[in-house]
Amino acid sequence: MSHPPILPAQRVQGLGITLIRRMMGAAPADAINLGIGQVDADVPAFIQQALRDAKTAKAAPYGPTPGYPPMVRAIADRYGVDPARVIVTIGVEEAIAVCMFGMVNPGDHVLLPDPAFPVYGTLATLAGGKVNTYALLAETRFRPTWAAIEAALTPETRLVMICSPGNPTGAVAEPEEYAKIGRELEARGIPFLADEIYEDIQGETHRHETMYKVTQRGFVTAGLSKSHALAGWRLGWLISPPDVQAEITALHQYFVTSAPSPLMEAATLAFTEEGRAAAKQIEADLIERRRLAIALFEPLGFEICAGDGAFYLFVRHKLSGDDLDFTMKLMLEGKVIMIPGQAFGPAGKGFVRISYASHPDKLREAAARTAVWLATQENA
Repeated sequence: MSHPPILPAQRVQGLGITLIRRMMGAAPADAINLGIGQVDADVPAFIQQALRDAKTAKAAPYGPTPGYPPMVRAIADRYGVDPARVIVTIGVEEAIAVCMFGMVNPGDHVLLPDPAFPVYGTLATLAGGKVNTYALLAETRFRPTWAAIEAALTPETRLVMICSPGNPTGAVAEPEEYAKIGRELEARGIPFLADEIYEDIQGETHRHETMYKVTQRGFVTAGLSKSHALAGWRLGWLISPPDVQAEITALHQYFVTSAPSPLMEAATLAFTEEGRAAAKQIEADLIERRRLAIALFEPLGFEICAGDGAFYLFVRHKLSGDDLDFTMKLMLEGKVIMIPGQAFGPAGKGFVRISYASHPDKLREAAARTAVWLATQENA
């Protein structure tokens, strides 16, 4: 007896994992990974010890829906907001999902940068929104500008996504321009969603403050994955305007109940003086790795098109016109993982993302392997 196929909901039909994750799954076991957005460093020792000592690790109760109260207060103090506006989330991706599902009605327009982290568009679409994009341009080193955002606004625009420092580009917005974006959106009554996960890693050129120093008529999300090497702990946060904080908090509860109690208890130390010093050290190490990566890869013919902050270089090579073919061959033949720019949207085609978050020895070995592989391509 035959049965009709079991089909998923229409909104997820055809949904697959990102190209980034597919490449990771296809990579040779001995490939050097310059693709993943993860700091190659141990969790700070005092935070490790705090987890071992956590009272909630023994009893392991459900946490309050908004999060472990001392952590919620520490986040609120960082931004100068009422703690009622803060929720601790399962990483930044849950924070973005809660915001999208809590704010976007079917048919609303969600304005995203291009290129951008692919999760943004997927979550906006799953929430029922229509994705529009504003261009991040090579001639401005992929920095977001108000002119590009303004040109892409429509009467139906419900939410504007901003990410600085950016992923995949590592671009850091000019401070005055970042502030202008916030002021102009506030004047038009359009909420922003500022993904500030890389705020603590802005590099050497120029630095801007959180968007909440300019305006609080929107949402800010960030976390500890990058600044404190806590990627696997999956701790982020979302701060909402007072108008919608009750509904956003309730939605978070229906998604996950709460973040893990022992991890929140231990990670609260990230907001202490010792925790801030640990973040500064990680940023300093990444600045040195950035210098090293540029010194290693520029002589191999890579043009550094962006990459002032976070821990990414957005590059192109004379052989990288088909960026997917270039990175797949480099991965399979040269045993080095980089990410094709098209994984982040149409504007990324022809570019390649290099993560320099790896240990310096790995960066050197990756450059040596890349040099050998490029020689085989140029001599073919």
